[in-house]
Amino acid sequence: IDKREADIVQDVFLMRSQGHSYKEICKKHGLKPQSCKNIIKNKVYIGIIEFEGKERKGSHPTLISEEMFKKVNSL
Repeated sequence: IDKREADIVQDVFLMRSQGHSYKEICKKHGLKPQSCKNIIKNKVYIGIIEFEGKERKGSHPTLISEEMFKKVNSL
């Protein structure tokens, strides 16, 4: 895991959970809005991978708790 990228992903989730707009998050991290939205929707960060059309638990470490993921994706 790239520490710098992991820190950005974690901060994107934190900021969004605190009510920051995509515009604010993108400006802080130099991201395009679609990239920010892709990060927030990506289940890889909670340890889930898709393989052959099915979701499975991956062997990689998680960056975001499932609770945080659900909270941010419900906003």
